[in-house]
Amino acid sequence: MAKAPINLKIIGDKQLRKKFARLVGKEQKKIIKKAMRETYAKPVAARARQLVPADKGALAKTIKVRTAKLRGRPKPIGFAVTAGVGLPDLYASFVELGSAKQPPQSFLRRAADELAPRADQRIGEQIGKLLTALAVR
Repeated sequence: MAKAPINLKIIGDKQLRKKFARLVGKEQKKIIKKAMRETYAKPVAARARQLVPADKGALAKTIKVRTAKLRGRPKPIGFAVTAGVGLPDLYASFVELGSAKQPPQSFLRRAADELAPRADQRIGEQIGKLLTALAVR
């Protein structure tokens, strides 16, 4: 079942909100991307590395954060946490989802689910910090 996207609402100082509104679309995207990557995508990848079943550790080494390729949008603004690139075909999928002979050992979904409840709040806080740093310049 697909998860709903994270809705972001900036609440806070009026000056910060005005500063964000004045930024050109490219600058807004840059701030949002940095906040999403630092406060959600990277922590999900780190947690997934902790949760992945450790056989020889090869799967944990392949967990990476990449810019998401979103269809129908000229430039992506999201991120994907990937696993298994460079390993035998479908290995990561079989670990995550299971197979006829192996039960699922979900590590990516568990990591995302654990960190999702406060993700929008953390992303908003990070955007506030980035805007404050930008305002100081």
